[in-house]
Amino acid sequence: ELEDSKSSYVIKNNDNFVVGENEVIIEVTSESLLTKEYKVIVNRQNQESNSSYLQNLSVDNGKITPIFNKYTQYYEVEVPYTINKILLTGNTEDISSNVSGLGTYTLNVGKNLAIIKVTSADGSIRDYQVVITRQKNNDARLSSLSINGSIINPTFDKDIYEYTVSTSDSTLSFSKITTYDPNATYEIINNNLKLNQDNKVIIRVTAEDGITTKDYIINVNKSASNNNNLKSLEILGFEYTPKFNKITTLYNLTVDNDIKNITIEALPEDENATITSGLGNHDLKVGENQIVVEVTSESGKVKAYVIVVNKLGSNDAKADSIVVNNGIMSPTFTKENNTYNVSIPYN
Repeated sequence: ELEDSKSSYVIKNNDNFVVGENEVIIEVTSESLLTKEYKVIVNRQNQESNSSYLQNLSVDNGKITPIFNKYTQYYEVEVPYTINKILLTGNTEDISSNVSGLGTYTLNVGKNLAIIKVTSADGSIRDYQVVITRQKNNDARLSSLSINGSIINPTFDKDIYEYTVSTSDSTLSFSKITTYDPNATYEIINNNLKLNQDNKVIIRVTAEDGITTKDYIINVNKSASNNNNLKSLEILGFEYTPKFNKITTLYNLTVDNDIKNITIEALPEDENATITSGLGNHDLKVGENQIVVEVTSESGKVKAYVIVVNKLGSNDAKADSIVVNNGIMSPTFTKENNTYNVSIPYN
C-alpha cells in the first residue's frame, strides 16, 4: 500500500526463486518521478522440508565408494598406512537440519567407523556410515644387521640390499637383526655355507601387510673351518664322567661284568667336519677298554676324544658241580649248599 495514492510501484525479481536467499525489490515512484527502493530477502526452503538427507559427502584422502547418493547410507574409504587422519565434510539437503559426525578422524590400522547423523527440523534422524580402512604398513626394511665375528661390507644401511662378508664358519651367526617396522617379520634363507660355492644368505623381510617383501642378500666368502669340536657325545644307556664339554677330551665309564658291549653316538659342532672313528658298537673285555672318537675339521685338523671304559671282573665264586670218584656224596650237590659228606672204604 502506498502512502501517496498518486505514487506508483513496481515489484522486481518476484519469481523463479532459487533454494536459499532471493532478493525482491519494490521500487516506488512519486508523482514527481522520485524513486525509492525497498528490498525484501526471501529464503526459499528446500523442496523437501524437514529433510534428514545429506546433500553431499566427501573426504580429503582416498575415494568414497560407492559414488555419493543421498539414499545410500553405507560407504567405504581405503587409505594407505601413511595416512593416519581423515577429514569428512558434507552438507545437509535442508539447511534447517542439524548434522553431527563430520570432521577429522584419527585412524587406527584396519577398519575405522564414522557415523554421520542428520536430524531434520521435525526430529527425524538418518545415519550415514563410513568405514575407513587404513592399510597395514608395507615397510619391509631392516633397521639393523650385524654378524658375530664378521664385518659386513658396505656398512649396513636400511636402503642397501646387498653385502659381502668373509667367514670360516659353516653358518652365519647374527648378533642383531631388527626390522624398521616392529610389526614386520623376517626369515633367514640359505644359511648353510659350503667351500667353493656361491654362498648367498638371504634375509627376507615381510611387511605387516603380509604382501610386501624385501630381500637383503649377503654374499659369503667361505674359507675352510678349523672347528674339530664335538657338539655332543653319548654312550647309549650310560652316564660317563665328567659331564660332556667340547673342550674336554678324556672321559671315564665303569660297567658291570655282565655288560658285553656299548654303543657310542656323537655329532660334530661344525656340520662340515667329519667323525672318522669311534662311533657305533664296541665289545668290551674285562678291565680297561679305550675307545677313541676322532673328529676331522673341514681344513683337515684332527681332534681325539678318548673314552676309557672299565669293565669289572665277575663276582661269581660258586661251583657249578662237585663229583667224587669214590663213595657217595650227600646231600646232592646244589650251588647254594657249602657242606657235604662222603663215606669211603678203608682201602
